[in-house]
Amino acid sequence: MMPFFLAFFVLCFALTGVARRYALWRHALAIPEFRHHHLEPVPRGGGIALVITMITLNLVMYRYDLIDIAAARSLSFSGLFLLLACIANDLRPLTLRVRLLLQVVAVSLALTWYDRDLIVIVFDSYL
Repeated sequence: MMPFFLAFFVLCFALTGVARRYALWRHALAIPEFRHHHLEPVPRGGGIALVITMITLNLVMYRYDLIDIAAARSLSFSGLFLLLACIANDLRPLTLRVRLLLQVVAVSLALTWYDRDLIVIVFDSYL
């Protein structure tokens, strides 16, 4: 099991390097503002590599029967939705509210596609 996670770490590291080189080539840089922690412009698009690696990991875990089809489907489809949201945010920066809305939609899609009986505890009540 550990070689799989090591391979996915290397894959994520390599894809992040590719995304970084592409962002530098396209001059897609995040300019620091008052709410950023960095002082110099940094390349955008590293989250795309993480999402691609996560989707690949979900499919491999399903292939080796470590997760069931419902979990693989829900995590992969919501991951694809987040991948499209990441690409849209990198092409044209989205506001904080829009990004939060897209993340809420992705979680809602994951819970909808999971297709199992879920018990959610909210403020000492069951949904």
